[in-house]
Amino acid sequence: MVFLPASWIMIGVASIFIGLGRLNSLGWIYLGFIFIVIYMGDLLQFSDAVRNISAFEHVVDYPIESFEFMSSLILSVIAAVFMVFGLWLYRRRDVEG
Repeated sequence: MVFLPASWIMIGVASIFIGLGRLNSLGWIYLGFIFIVIYMGDLLQFSDAVRNISAFEHVVDYPIESFEFMSSLILSVIAAVFMVFGLWLYRRRDVEG
C-alpha cells in the first residue's frame, strides 16, 4: 500500500502522454527510466537530482522507516493532478472513431 501513490503517479504520467497524442511511447520510456533508477541507480551512481525524478524514490521503506502520511498524501495529490490534466488533454484531442 505504501507504493500505491507512486504507482498512481505513473498512471498520471502515462495519461498525460496519451492525452498529448503522438507521445504515447514516452510513458514507456519513463517506466524504463524508473526501472533503471530503482535497480541500477547505485551502480550507475546517479545524482540525487536524477533520482528525484522517479516517484518511487520518495516512498518510505515502511518496515525500516516510520510511515509518513504527509508524503503519501502529497504523492496522491500530485497523481490526481496528473490524471486530471491527462484527462483534460485527452478530451481536448480531436479523435474520431
